[in-house]
Amino acid sequence: MKVKFKYAIMAVAALTLGLTSCSNNDEVTGGETDNGTETYMKVSINFPSTNAPQTRATTEDVNATDAEAAVKGVDVYIYTSSGAYLSHTNLGASDFQQGAATANGDLYEAQKKIPTTTGPKSILVGINLPSAIATGLENQTLSKVLTTAQTLTRAQLTNLTNGIPMFSTAVVDANFVADETDSRNTIIATVQRMVAKVTVEKSSGMKQDGVEGELGTLEFAINNFNERSYLVQKASPNFEDPNWASGSYLSSEFSDAATTADWKTVVTPVADVKDLDAHYAAENTSEDKTMGEITRVTVRATFMPNVITVYANGTHDGSYKTVDRVSDLSIISPETFYTVTASATSGTAYFYDSTVADAYANDNHATKVTYTNGLCYWNMYLNKETGKKGAQWDVVRNEFFRCQITRIVAPGNATPDVKDPTQKPDAETNITTNIDIMDWNTPILSNYELEP
Repeated sequence: MKVKFKYAIMAVAALTLGLTSCSNNDEVTGGETDNGTETYMKVSINFPSTNAPQTRATTEDVNATDAEAAVKGVDVYIYTSSGAYLSHTNLGASDFQQGAATANGDLYEAQKKIPTTTGPKSILVGINLPSAIATGLENQTLSKVLTTAQTLTRAQLTNLTNGIPMFSTAVVDANFVADETDSRNTIIATVQRMVAKVTVEKSSGMKQDGVEGELGTLEFAINNFNERSYLVQKASPNFEDPNWASGSYLSSEFSDAATTADWKTVVTPVADVKDLDAHYAAENTSEDKTMGEITRVTVRATFMPNVITVYANGTHDGSYKTVDRVSDLSIISPETFYTVTASATSGTAYFYDSTVADAYANDNHATKVTYTNGLCYWNMYLNKETGKKGAQWDVVRNEFFRCQITRIVAPGNATPDVKDPTQKPDAETNITTNIDIMDWNTPILSNYELEP
């Protein structure tokens, strides 16, 4: 048995005879009675030889941190061959002890037995599931588990303290027999993380274009985070999530960055991707691929324009002039500024005085735009290259999007909102970036140029 790359592999074996856990409740089993011979099953997990099961779930995952591979709890669900619910057993990392070493790591065997019966069975395995989800799957038929959309919030899916939730990639069918040494009593259940990993770096030669001014520290966050998921991923190539179909998008099922902790610093390139501060994004696929529906990475920074428009004569008389932000106005720290675009030919004027900006906008029949606290925003969309896993612009679970900003155009947008939510993104409209998409083991790289 080998545990590697983007999946954690679990061996589930029926081992010793014991008490049954079958149910004769028609409501619970969907009208089916399980009359198999009583037996037990156990779960064994293969971990890297250098880590205890409390810290790692995969081997050879060179792009995952210990926290991203942590196993805090294992939930095993057993069903009859027709999908009727039989049992749920929860195991903790402390329920495992080291067994015989393997070529790729140490084998940890569960010491807690799972009662079941002989005969055809179907099995699902979850890791680090929120308790409400784990218990909510009890007494549900296999079909219902596979087809019911679950509400999994940003906090639940991205909390490294509790462990990143993982779930089976597919139902595993087995036919347990009374002889515990029979090969039919050993199965393999494969699980994968239910989120994608996203990191953002700026290239060492990142070019700043646009308006002259001082750009502050770049930060990034995940917006339009999908909080509705199927536990078992739907089939390729669409990987349809609960709100995939055209017209099914509901803003209430998505969340945007709302706290300071939701923003992480964009850094210069690093040699080891495990040193990057990551965000995590839930699976989000879309039939229409519009900017209002797909997940986006929002980059923000403060900006201070150098050339500022003021009254030419100190009061509003219809005339204006430009001055230097530092030498004339002594503004050296970010603060709210305003822009007014009088026309396409005259360009955009920049203001620190709201009254002057209002007067200029009124004189030119234009609109004032407010950059609160000097913050500017750029949006970029993941999976922009075709031919990667999932359709263009879709975010599928257990992938690693390593983004690198190569060019940024200041000042960006005044808010993180999408300008044209019903339109599809242009690969290079908002940001010039490299993205390397990895199976959490090999990143998906893409370059981005950030433009307003």
